[in-house]
Amino acid sequence: MGKGSYIVNHIKRYGVGQTFRTILRKVGVIKSKGVAVDNLPIMKYCQNLTPEQYPEALSEWYRYAVGKELNLQEPRLFTEKIQWLKLYDSTPLKSRLADKYLAPQYVQEKCGDLIQTIPQYGVWDRAEQIDFDSLPPKFVLKCNHGSGMNIVVHDKNALNYDAVRKQLEEWLSLDFAHIYGDFELHYSGIDRKIIAEKYIEEMDGDLHDYKIHCFNGVPKFIQFIGSRDLQKHTGKMLFYDTKWKKLDITTGDYPRYEEDFQKPEALEDMLRAAEILAAPFSYVRIDLYLISGVPYFGEMTFTPAGGCYPKFSAGTDEAWGDMLALPMRKKEAENL
Repeated sequence: MGKGSYIVNHIKRYGVGQTFRTILRKVGVIKSKGVAVDNLPIMKYCQNLTPEQYPEALSEWYRYAVGKELNLQEPRLFTEKIQWLKLYDSTPLKSRLADKYLAPQYVQEKCGDLIQTIPQYGVWDRAEQIDFDSLPPKFVLKCNHGSGMNIVVHDKNALNYDAVRKQLEEWLSLDFAHIYGDFELHYSGIDRKIIAEKYIEEMDGDLHDYKIHCFNGVPKFIQFIGSRDLQKHTGKMLFYDTKWKKLDITTGDYPRYEEDFQKPEALEDMLRAAEILAAPFSYVRIDLYLISGVPYFGEMTFTPAGGCYPKFSAGTDEAWGDMLALPMRKKEAENL
C-alpha cells in the first residue's frame, strides 16, 4: 500500500478536513495548534478500537511511517520488534518507569549510589491545584505521562499563570498511547499528574545527552547528543560503543558531529546504572545527563520515536533486530 492509499484510509477514519490540515502542516503551509488540537481525531479513533483491531491499525501506521510492511508474526527488524513489544509487552513496570513522577523514585532505589535524580518540588492532579507561591523563582513544570510536555520557568514573576494552567490542562487531556496513532500502550497505565522539578542551569546550555541503548539487559550503544536547540529541534550526535569507540551508526534524528569527544570519567557508573535499570527488559534506552561531571537520570524510553526509524544507517535495523530477543509470546497467542 502506497502513501496514496494511506491518505484514502486517513480520510475514511478522520475525515477530509483533518486529513487536509495534516498534509498542510507537514508541508509547512499552516502551523501546528498543539498536539491536542492537531491530533484529537486520531486519538479518539484509536481509543474506540478494540485490542483485536490494534495490529491492523499499527501495521498501517508502520507502513506509512517506516515505508515497509510490518511482520508481527515473525518480526525480524528492530523497528518491527518495537511494534511487537508495544502490543504484547506493555507491562505495569514499563508504565511505572515511563512515568516521570514515579521513575526517579525507582531509580533512587535501584542505583542511587551511581546516578542522581533531579529533585521534585511538588506534584498535582490538576493545574488549578499548583501552589506557585511555594515554588522558587526558577523551576520546570511537566506532565508525567508522555513526551515533550514541559514548561521551563526562568522567572516566576514574569509567568502568565492562567496561560500555563491552560496549557497543562490541555496536556493532561492527552492519551499519549493513542495521540499519534502508534499505540505506545504502556503510556495508558500512567496516572496523569503535573510535577515541578528543580531548574538545572546547565540544561539551557549545550548539555550533552547520553542515551544508552540496552538489549536484553545489556548496554550496547551510547547515542551522544549535543549542540541542541530545543526550539528549532536541531542538534548533532554520534554513536559510541561501551568502550567509547566511535561507530558508523545514524538514525536520521540529527547530523553527525565531525569531531570526536572525550570519554566521560563517569562512564562506568553510567553503564552500570543502565545495566541495573535495563535488567527486566528486552529493550530500553536509558537517558542520562552529565552535570558538572555528575551523571543524572533523564528518563527511560521503551519505544524511541514510536519505533519509527526510517533513516537508519544501512544494516542497522537488521543488526539491532538480531540483538533484540523478544519475551515469550503468551499474550500474543491469546490475542491473535
